[in-house]
Amino acid sequence: MQKICDIYLLEDISGSSGLLKQLKIFEPKLLFEEDQFYCGFLGLNVNRIVGVAIVTHLRNNRIKSVNVPVEYRDKNLMSEAEAEAVAREHAGNRDVAVRSMARKEVVTNPMYWCFQLEAPGSATAMEGGGIVTVDRLDGHIWQIGETEEYMYDYNNVL
Repeated sequence: MQKICDIYLLEDISGSSGLLKQLKIFEPKLLFEEDQFYCGFLGLNVNRIVGVAIVTHLRNNRIKSVNVPVEYRDKNLMSEAEAEAVAREHAGNRDVAVRSMARKEVVTNPMYWCFQLEAPGSATAMEGGGIVTVDRLDGHIWQIGETEEYMYDYNNVL
């Protein structure tokens, strides 16, 4: 069974963009206002393989986007506060600070929340902590293999 996906733009793109207009091939009802900018979910319902082709084409044209299963668009997702509690639980009894990596000015993947773990006295996360990624749909911790598989299978990124 193929996963149904939507394309999530990680940056603003003008509705007058020819690249957006080309997406009508996959979803004829899509309307983009030429004087508007679009970021986030586009409202497509395409199979995963078609989504891979779309994000590859967008990336080749210097537009940052990800191919995302529609469950992350259509279902109730975990809030950042709930995900932070999961990240704190994951950190356990270790003496680390958990800090959100979400910033208002940066659009991130809608599938997970990222938190930086910092040990007291460390200058960087790499010195004494790391990063923990919490799935927005079910709250599981993303492992490195899962991240790599998602990036390759859904986004054609090695």
